[in-house]
Amino acid sequence: MRETVQNATLGKLEEIIHENSLLPEKSAKLLEQPFNEVQDNLEKHHNDTLKNINELFDITVTLTESFSTNYDKIRAEIQGLGKLEQVMVQTADAVLDTKRRVEYGVHQILAEVAKQIKDSSKDINQGINERQV
Repeated sequence: MRETVQNATLGKLEEIIHENSLLPEKSAKLLEQPFNEVQDNLEKHHNDTLKNINELFDITVTLTESFSTNYDKIRAEIQGLGKLEQVMVQTADAVLDTKRRVEYGVHQILAEVAKQIKDSSKDINQGINERQV
């Protein structure tokens, strides 16, 4: 009986040793599917991230070009407005100069008319006085 127990124990030990030698293969097979899923998921997320980065890069390039173009247009418009302002100031100065000249001319004309009226009224008064005398 002892031999039977020994044989059974040895058999069990050999069976355990054999199962232990197969354990790494079983563990590898058990871990292979989750590992492949994780790897596939990682690749998918990596590819999505790269795609998003490329899209963001394209958007950034487009916005940069648009900003540059719009900046140049705005700068040109502001320079044009500066020139327009300068022309308006010069025109306003010319209008004010013309106004002053017209006012001076009107004043001169009024002074001359007043002088002529005075001289004419003296002549008229003298003529009337001579007739009455």
